[in-house]
Amino acid sequence: MKNLKKLFWVFNILLITLLILSRNLNNIDEILNYNFGRYLAKGYILYKDINCIIFPTFPLIMGTMLKMFGEELLIYRFLQILILVLIEILMIKILKKLKLENCFLPYIIITIYMVCISVFSLAEYNMLNCLLLLCILILELKEERKNNFLIGLVIGLAITVKHSVGGCILIAALILEFFQENSLKEKMKNIFLKILGTIITCAVILSYFLVTYTFF
Repeated sequence: MKNLKKLFWVFNILLITLLILSRNLNNIDEILNYNFGRYLAKGYILYKDINCIIFPTFPLIMGTMLKMFGEELLIYRFLQILILVLIEILMIKILKKLKLENCFLPYIIITIYMVCISVFSLAEYNMLNCLLLLCILILELKEERKNNFLIGLVIGLAITVKHSVGGCILIAALILEFFQENSLKEKMKNIFLKILGTIITCAVILSYFLVTYTFF
């Protein structure tokens, strides 16, 4: 089984890399997101020099990576591959938490899922939010109070990537607290920590608008 897992890893990474690097440049979302990151890498300012309707988190991350490693489309696609590989790693960790790592069916499902994402979608802000959601699930499965603040920080990041998705994650995380076997006081503490973490991350990310004078 261990050799099969290694083979699974190698096969999936090679398959993801091949599918993304061989994809035609005909997707408007990919072109837009790549250009947002490229312009930021050149020193342009979102919402002032670049007409952008999404929150700044994803373009800022991609812009920073393109600034560090190069502004070519190939680098942007390698960043997409990295996000997908991280998603797969977290999926495997969740399987281990649920004690399903020795079942072969989940691995087949993960492979099919990763192929579908690589072919029909992009590792853009939606995939980044998928990665953040998996981080939240892993923290939730640990069931430690200190993780509630970390969960809030990650939720805040998800909101500033795409507010509609992040908002749904926040609501689900707060509702989940009422299904925990804790006292009402403990539930309220956990909810407070999650909301506090969310507010802090949102405040830090949205300070970009104030720093660049693009709030109004």
